[in-house]
Amino acid sequence: MEKRLVPPLEMIVKFINDKKDVDVVLKKSELRCRIIGVDEYMNLVVDHGLNRMLIKGSAIYMIKEIV
Repeated sequence: MEKRLVPPLEMIVKFINDKKDVDVVLKKSELRCRIIGVDEYMNLVVDHGLNRMLIKGSAIYMIKEIV
């Protein structure tokens, strides 16, 4: 079975469609949230408890799926 390299935007859209919680790793912090939107610059709109916020794509180091 061949492994396929998944483009980052495709993976983020999968997180949105599956309504999965993820850890978004920034420079000095980590945020557990649910991604609800993304644009072509990888800016994310996330739902974090009672807050909804925009995270600039260039500030994101890594996005980890919570299993």
